[in-house]
Amino acid sequence: MPVPSDPWFNAHHSPFGAFASLTLGTPGSRGGLGLGLTKPADCPIYVGYEVEPNRFEALPFFDMDMRDESERYSSEQPGHERTHARLKHADRASIARELDSVLDVWTYGDFRFEILSASAQSQDPALMSRSAKRETFRPSLSLRLTLNNRESAAPRRVFFGTSHHDPYSNFRRIDEPGLVGFGQGTITGIAAREGTMTVGMSFGLERCLDIPIPENQHFLLGPHAVLIGEVPAGEVGEFDIAIGFWQAGQITTGIPASYLYTTVFEGIDDVLHEALSSADKRLDAARTTLAQRAEAPLSETQKLLQDHAIRSYVGASQMLVRPDHSLLWVMNEGEYRMMNTFDLAVDHLWFEMENLPWAVRDTLQLFADRYSYEDGVRAPGSDEILPGGISFTHDMGVGNQFSRPGYSSYELAGLDDCFSYMTMEQLVNWVCCAGVYAQSGDLAWIRSHKSTLDKCLTSLENRDHPDPAQRNGIMGFDAARCQGGAEITTYDSLDVSLGQSRNNVYLGVKSWAAYLLLEKLNTEVFGDDASAERAKTQADRAAATIVASVRPDGTIPAVLFEGVESVIIPLIEGLVFPMQTGLMPLVEARYPDLLAALKRHFDTVIHDGRCKFPSGGWKLSSTSINSWCSKIFLCQHVAAKLWGHQDPQADEIHWQWVSAGENGYWAFSDQILDGVAGGSRYYPRGVTNVLWG
Repeated sequence: MPVPSDPWFNAHHSPFGAFASLTLGTPGSRGGLGLGLTKPADCPIYVGYEVEPNRFEALPFFDMDMRDESERYSSEQPGHERTHARLKHADRASIARELDSVLDVWTYGDFRFEILSASAQSQDPALMSRSAKRETFRPSLSLRLTLNNRESAAPRRVFFGTSHHDPYSNFRRIDEPGLVGFGQGTITGIAAREGTMTVGMSFGLERCLDIPIPENQHFLLGPHAVLIGEVPAGEVGEFDIAIGFWQAGQITTGIPASYLYTTVFEGIDDVLHEALSSADKRLDAARTTLAQRAEAPLSETQKLLQDHAIRSYVGASQMLVRPDHSLLWVMNEGEYRMMNTFDLAVDHLWFEMENLPWAVRDTLQLFADRYSYEDGVRAPGSDEILPGGISFTHDMGVGNQFSRPGYSSYELAGLDDCFSYMTMEQLVNWVCCAGVYAQSGDLAWIRSHKSTLDKCLTSLENRDHPDPAQRNGIMGFDAARCQGGAEITTYDSLDVSLGQSRNNVYLGVKSWAAYLLLEKLNTEVFGDDASAERAKTQADRAAATIVASVRPDGTIPAVLFEGVESVIIPLIEGLVFPMQTGLMPLVEARYPDLLAALKRHFDTVIHDGRCKFPSGGWKLSSTSINSWCSKIFLCQHVAAKLWGHQDPQADEIHWQWVSAGENGYWAFSDQILDGVAGGSRYYPRGVTNVLWG
């Protein structure tokens, strides 16, 4: 899609499953190549063309600092002219950008620059052939530089390059058979087909572009390097470039694993060869898709929000293999790098079910096998531990370190805000993810987890109240692991309106949805009428409790029974689960009062301004300026599909939140504090907007 008037925001350009990125789009040295980073690499990218002999223009992805690094070696010598080449940034007003989820195209003057990333669609990798694994998990990007030189009487050059930033290795020349290029140690490589381009490597970018003696192209001290191609007068020239990423050997601890791509490629040169050999076919397909994207039944702003979010998801993906050859899927949590964070997994669910349902299954399996635990419950203010049951950790570790079994990297005892336990939240998430995964048709896997789902039902009941006679369908007890603290929800950085788990109406509606899914599974898959009835009873109780809490103005308090006056949008979030699993006819027949109450609440808080910023962006809680794009997108889907609520003005504001000004540096950010990206940056969770269609 054509990007609106301000195209200057970073986006991920990534292979699938390699946790690597060429982040690009913000002016200055604020992007670059990164492997497993928590932010952009803050390195320059040099890409442009010769407008007239020895006069070059480039996209503005580097700082115009012309300091010559040779001065470090010859500080007492007077300065003197070392090159005839002169370089400047292209006029930003003349630059146009088109973007979808895999292709990013920059054009100005006679020049076109295309970056092809990977899509996030694949069959189960455990069933893939070796060739399919090479194609799907190739750790590379494809670039194409095109220069229209038909109107020129002289040859002109194009270039692409960067500077090195790894403190452990310098640039190296790549002169393998069939390749020409440069790389940083063995972790990155940038190459073209042998004979199509030359390498310029020197102390400064202008010197890289003007190396008259070919022998000097092998100089290795310089921190800058570019590939250079020449287009004869009167012709159009195209130059394909591959960027490869490579990390060999064990990269994780706790659970030792390496990248899957290392089992099907021989090394980074093999990656570069393969990327270059398939570039034509893949670029042609991507161009067709980019053109077709204009026909999708969404607004241009919604398409950009979707495509931008998908890029960040792909950039955070990691496909690993253990020493026993079993596969290990990891989705990293953006700038925080927590691994398979469960309250993100439940939001990635919709994207993964559409594109890679095996990732849902594998994540659930690892939570069940290694990251589940049994825990009692405590009433507020009491030290008595009562029966609880199974739950699951917040995450599986952080920064390539898998945490010990049964514990996350995040959760701490004795707290009642950020970093406390999310025991009920993650219990509900496992049930909801399993219930949605059943829609894939993999009932054999669902049947193999009947005992886990039974434990989940018991645990849900006990976290409402261990005494069946006192249950109301809503969580009323905190996990014993909190040790006197209180559980929190996924909205950990918000105030009590969304941060507290106990009696929270957001979690209450989501729990109601989990009970409905348990009823559905026990009825349709297991034939367990007794368990189905238990789940139905709890769903009925939750619905009745929520309906009974409606206030005279039609709103429902964010936290029940505790005098909290806040109102929130995400109490409608839980409706997405029956909507996506065919349960809405049952809900409409059985729970009309609940649906009516949720609609009236939403209509009231969205229209009276309590849950909107002055800009028109959605405010998840009336008492917090912290609003999360991923959750807004999810609630927008519910409101649009159930009640026809459309808000194009809000879409425009939400696009500004993730692209404009300093926010744009972080690629896709989730947590927005009154318009400013304040956390959860460089983040994959925005793919909830795949629900829009």
